Amino acid sequence: GKTWYYRVSGGSLPLYYFNEKQLVMDGIDQVQADRPRYLVLFDQDWYLISSKYFISDFRKLFSNLKDVYSAKEMKTLLNEIVDGIYNFEDTPAVIERLSKITEVQN
Repeated sequence: GKTWYYRVSGGSLPLYYFNEKQLVMDGIDQVQADRPRYLVLFDQDWYLISSKYFISDFRKLFSNLKDVYSAKEMKTLLNEIVDGIYNFEDTPAVIERLSKITEVQN
């Protein structure tokens, strides 16, 4: 299907939004459904954030950022995601907050 992307935010964790049109079955009819997703670019890798796997997608992203940002602050943020304070539509706000978390000094 048709897909379009746009960049939501820049900074240390660029966030992109894309909408994929998919044919899905609705009873015996095929209908077009929108599949909105976010993509986070970090260290030349893309991390998908989907509404279906919202929590596990963020868990995966956070585990890849553990050497970059404060684990304690990320855990707090992840707990808020798990508790339902944030949902898929709030992804830009989560990424914005994530990018402001204290960076780990090596």
